Amino acid sequence: MAGCIAAAGEITGDCLAERMRKEEEWAFREFGRRYGPRFRMYFIKQGLPFTPAEDLAGTAVSEAALHIDRFRSQGPGSFDRWVFTLAYHLCLGWVRQHAKQVRELEAAAILVHVRSREPSGAAEAFVERLRAAVSEADWEILLLRSMSVPFTYAEIAKELGIAEGAARTRHHRALARLRALFPADAPAGEK
Repeated sequence: MAGCIAAAGEITGDCLAERMRKEEEWAFREFGRRYGPRFRMYFIKQGLPFTPAEDLAGTAVSEAALHIDRFRSQGPGSFDRWVFTLAYHLCLGWVRQHAKQVRELEAAAILVHVRSREPSGAAEAFVERLRAAVSEADWEILLLRSMSVPFTYAEIAKELGIAEGAARTRHHRALARLRALFPADAPAGEK
């Protein structure tokens, strides 16, 4: 176990992974204790609501434990990089799976906001214009680019199976369509 203790007095990630590979029960408990809260904070920082972040953190702990045999140490910090790459892909999957739901929630929030300022019927018309302005696929690109740690155009292109330039162009055009829905002469904070 020499070389397995980090400066903070905890077992290093590489050693923890090795103990998990040997199916030592304490190592799985330690992994969940150490990484579960970190995963949850990572998902919250990515913009996921608390409950899905909590659920996805549990999934990340389980997935890492199930696939620990795939980890190959590549020096200090490689275990953290490996588990957070796994978390990144889980986050991306969640965003892709829930993009339409998130869009509907955002449209509902906009509808409530607009209803408070517009005469009856105008709010619904605005939301319909909003939905017509941006396709489902382009909405997904907007969501991925608006996360607290935005996905790069290269990452979006890889996930959607399109060219990087196409991802960039679609993102800029979707933003332009959304900006066109809001009058330029609106007071600051009300756009």
